[in-house]
Amino acid sequence: MQATQGAYVRIWEFRARPGLEEEFERIYGPEGDWARLFKKSRSFLRTELNCDIDTKGRYVTVDYFVSQPAFDEFLKEFREEYDALDRRCERVRASEQPVGSFTNHGGT
Repeated sequence: MQATQGAYVRIWEFRARPGLEEEFERIYGPEGDWARLFKKSRSFLRTELNCDIDTKGRYVTVDYFVSQPAFDEFLKEFREEYDALDRRCERVRASEQPVGSFTNHGGT
């Protein structure tokens, strides 16, 4: 796995529509539609999908890019595809909320 210390990290909280959790996981997971779009950028490192243990259908995604400027460049280049995918995903998600953007300082 590539090093992520100093990486730009975007975190989002989602609720999947009831009954569509498996499809949501396929789309938002590390091999899903979002990850495939992000992989078009050389600055993309990885995506994590975390499922809430206590609340069915609640998820947190964590996306890692080399830097914020690199992510901004990705958005500039792929904005139409990003927006189109976001619209297609409306049918599987009940809600989405940005948690925030961070810089990764590594860990154990």
